[in-house]
Amino acid sequence: MHQKIKIIIVGNGFGGTYTLKHLDKIFRNNKDVEITLVGEKNYFLFTPLLHEVATGSINPENIIESIHKVLGRCLSHFYLGKVDFVDTKKKEVSVGEFRLPYDYLVLAPGAETNFYNIKGAEEHSLTLKSLEDAIKIKNHLISTLEKASHIKDRDERRKKLSFVIVGGGSTGVELAAEMSEFLKDTFANYYPPEIIEDISITLIQKTSELMPTLNKRIRRKALEVLQQKRVRVLLNSEVREVSESYIRLGGDKVIGAGSVIWVAGIKPREVKFDKEIEKNSDDRILINNFLQIKDLENVYALGDLAVLESVSGGSMLPSLAQVAEKQAKRYFPILN
Repeated sequence: MHQKIKIIIVGNGFGGTYTLKHLDKIFRNNKDVEITLVGEKNYFLFTPLLHEVATGSINPENIIESIHKVLGRCLSHFYLGKVDFVDTKKKEVSVGEFRLPYDYLVLAPGAETNFYNIKGAEEHSLTLKSLEDAIKIKNHLISTLEKASHIKDRDERRKKLSFVIVGGGSTGVELAAEMSEFLKDTFANYYPPEIIEDISITLIQKTSELMPTLNKRIRRKALEVLQQKRVRVLLNSEVREVSESYIRLGGDKVIGAGSVIWVAGIKPREVKFDKEIEKNSDDRILINNFLQIKDLENVYALGDLAVLESVSGGSMLPSLAQVAEKQAKRYFPILN
């Protein structure tokens, strides 16, 4: 019996989804090719708009779409779950109790929040990497303002209403701007002026400029916009410790923080192999110009998981949806 060519794509974020759509255009009418997708959610999430869900600008359902609705015609199979192990000798991946054989494997599992082992950061911070995170932040902002409105002591109320965002990349800047509008403008219609006046939003960035991967004009404009929106921006400020009520910066400087939202960095989701895989200092898998993993036959990686072998200690491509989308359209040797 003729065996079909099995392609497995791991991850249904931008990298995995656009890889699937790209390959489907080529293999749609080829009955000898079987494409399987493995994802931890049964929906596609438009992550660039998470900050708007977190601040009530749009509803959660507006940034998700069922995988079966979006990609149903492209897929042979969809498995809900996480890849636990890649066996390169047997050429199969483990997803829970399933063992899925592959001829070609594309890894695009995405990234998770990186707390850089900073004391208290994970325990005392909210994050913004998932739909659940965004909804949690929105509910937290609303409940915090409501609780603070019943605090008579103004110093205590200001402490309660001090919001700190750690990370001055694109996500941090967008979130800070949206939070200012949400808390200081939208809620001005529902709470007395003295409550709104006690709200403070601080954005902490480790480097000397916001959004360092973007061009200088955008970086400068971002700072101007945040200042106009009454967001306090602390540059050249490295977080050393996060607690329930304060953040300790370099030089032993301490600032009050009633709530902390951590968007200071990401790290690739771990994929375990049956052999050592060469990675860079950020734990990203080294790939060549065709997205192939070094020394592995027919295994590819893209998005936050991967970095080109030619990049050594220099600047990498930013971890943005646009980058993953463009990588997904690269020329895969699968097509030979």
